[in-house]
Amino acid sequence: MSTTNAYQNTWDQYQKAVRTLYAPPSTSEVADRGTDIPVVTELLEERSEMVLTRSEELRQVLADSLEGENLSQRELAALKLVATAAYDLSVASDLLDAENVGLTGERERGVSNAVLASDLVRRILDAPLEEGIGGLLEVERTVLPNDPTVARAQLEATITAFLSDIPQQAATMSQMALAGVINLRLEPAQAAFSLATQEVLARVPSGVSLIVRRGAALVVEAINKLWTAIGPQREAQAHQQITNWLDQLQRERATVVGLLDMLYEAQRIGEEASGLIAAAPTGTVAARYNQATLALEVLSHGYDQTSGILEWVLRILALVKGPLLAAAPWGPLATYSAYLGVLGYAIYSGGDYLDWYRTGNITWLDRVQGLRTAVKRALSSHQ
Repeated sequence: MSTTNAYQNTWDQYQKAVRTLYAPPSTSEVADRGTDIPVVTELLEERSEMVLTRSEELRQVLADSLEGENLSQRELAALKLVATAAYDLSVASDLLDAENVGLTGERERGVSNAVLASDLVRRILDAPLEEGIGGLLEVERTVLPNDPTVARAQLEATITAFLSDIPQQAATMSQMALAGVINLRLEPAQAAFSLATQEVLARVPSGVSLIVRRGAALVVEAINKLWTAIGPQREAQAHQQITNWLDQLQRERATVVGLLDMLYEAQRIGEEASGLIAAAPTGTVAARYNQATLALEVLSHGYDQTSGILEWVLRILALVKGPLLAAAPWGPLATYSAYLGVLGYAIYSGGDYLDWYRTGNITWLDRVQGLRTAVKRALSSHQ
């Protein structure tokens, strides 16, 4: 089975498991178990386990897609991981809230309704994997100039806007995630525990119900998806790097904008792009400049999808934070790790779109042919 078909089948099975979770008991299920209240509890235990199983399968399929050769498919797979993390968190929150009353029908959905109401989340999750992120984009094709001088000037203006907009969006998402981390007020030792999801599960009290335990496992699964989107093969390195950035932001009182200025080196990128334009062969036609301009417009719309889905994860975290913080000691630790995952993905993805200088040959942080590549491909030689 192809990776694309594997994703669609697994996504369908995940949705089916979630729908079943919220469905009222069938006549046969009641007949098999009796009519007392424990029927609801028993069904929730069984159904929530199936949701967890399907969610884990979905993560594995998408993790496999991150290793493919198609960059566009890899980027979409990462977005799908982030989107399903939001879905997992929402269902987990409903489980924690509904342990005693059950989940009986669409009208009693809680936080998960917020996810289902998002057109962006649904479009990302339903998008065919084989089409890559390009299948999500609706780029309005502007009329580009035929005069080389005008085309060159438009490219320069597009580069300037790109170097401003991407860091600004990354800073907005990072600041929101940072605020979530700071408000938790975890001790450093506690925070360190939260980075290992197995440690989070180990801190779930033995006396809690199986339904709460399933909810905790689904929260951890959401966290695993966020870290998988960053890079499953080098997760420990990512943890350490993001923790260092967080330390800079907290202890050294650095600002998010200041940190991103240092990491992204936008001025250096701009200077390189200007150099590529200046070195364009004599007689370069307008179409070559326009090729780079159009590529940057597509990239800009692509990053809009990234920032949009990260914003949704942060919205869901804000909604589920109450139940999680009440579920001490594991809930606050899990919340911390989720916020840190969003912070890391926001920083890394912004750098990827800019073509920052920190990736080298590490493909897990290089899923997008960003600004420098786009300009270089268009202008470095005649085609």
